[in-house]
Amino acid sequence: MAGHTGQKYTDLWKHQVMRENFSVIRPQIVENFVQRLLENYQDGGLEITFRKDHLEACLLSLGCDVMARERSNFESYSMCYEHVLEHARQKLCQKEQELDIIRRGHSPPEDKAGQIAELSHNMIMEVTALRTRLMDLEEETLDLKKQIRKEVQEEYEALVQALFVTCLHIKAQLLKELDHRVTQEALHRQQLDLMKIASMEKLLEDVEQQEQHLQLLTEEAKRASKLGQLQQKKIQGELRQVTPVRGSKSGCTSHSCFIFPLSFPCLSCIHSGVPHLCHSQKQQENGNIYTWVIVQAACDER
Repeated sequence: MAGHTGQKYTDLWKHQVMRENFSVIRPQIVENFVQRLLENYQDGGLEITFRKDHLEACLLSLGCDVMARERSNFESYSMCYEHVLEHARQKLCQKEQELDIIRRGHSPPEDKAGQIAELSHNMIMEVTALRTRLMDLEEETLDLKKQIRKEVQEEYEALVQALFVTCLHIKAQLLKELDHRVTQEALHRQQLDLMKIASMEKLLEDVEQQEQHLQLLTEEAKRASKLGQLQQKKIQGELRQVTPVRGSKSGCTSHSCFIFPLSFPCLSCIHSGVPHLCHSQKQQENGNIYTWVIVQAACDER
């Protein structure tokens, strides 16, 4: 309803006459299409060339403008028809009320009838205005709900996206930490294995060296034992060959003595085994001087 957009709907009953003004705004579809089309062209003198994508974009915009105009016309004409039908319905209700009053035979005075008609008309207009206001409020509420739902959905999608990205980041960090830990454990186990192998090799080498050393000592002990046995047998054999000489041969007239040359190989053993050394003498034969050691026999000591 034109002329009353800035006033309250409850104040409409104060106006005596309510006018319905309906006018359709002429859309400048052709002018806009030509203006968009001429924004990008090539002038060849006698002919004008347009790019295919530019022409398609202009045609798409033209189709959108035509659909918008048709929608606007549909809404405008629908509102106009609704207002006309509402006005006709109000008139019909008013006439029905007047006929009902006349049929009942309770015809009020003229002044009261005019007041009642005016009050009825004002009440109808006020109810209509309130109904229109209610419809506008419902539309605003619906638009507000849609907007709130859209904002909440966008925020929810943003939160879900951020949560998903955070989960992926945490997962990547956990996988990286797990790989690092597995690598460290593998290196630690490898180092332990290497240390064990080195310790075992060193232990085996030590055992082998000890066995070799023990074997050498055993062989040396065996050789020393064999050598000692051989020397003992040799000494015993030489001792068996020695005979006691008494008197002038040994140079001793009071004992039965053994004569050994000074170069006898076991003289040191005789010195240590026979404590009774009698005397020594020298003898020259063929221009050589020989030294003899005369050892007292053990039987003479008895």
